[in-house]
Amino acid sequence: MDTVKHWQEEKKAPDYNPESIVTRPLYPDRVDNIVYSEKGEVFCVCPKTREQRPLAFQGFEATRNTLKYRCPAAAYGLACAGREACYRQAGTKAGA
Repeated sequence: MDTVKHWQEEKKAPDYNPESIVTRPLYPDRVDNIVYSEKGEVFCVCPKTREQRPLAFQGFEATRNTLKYRCPAAAYGLACAGREACYRQAGTKAGA
């Protein structure tokens, strides 16, 4: 499917808000709180409040040829009601 047409479908929905960013799950086949926009921005979604925050850019990982991002609550010391749930979901401990 054409990428432009693919992202236009959400904009035709009756509940579409032009002030909001249209996002999709990064891994739609699993429960995950990482979403991305048509511009390539990546966000996390709090599992408790559903608040969406941009992931914190953490540089380039040359060995894997990829960009690195981190939880904004962990990177910037922000309060997040769902932080513990995210860590449990990922199978890690808080602060790891």
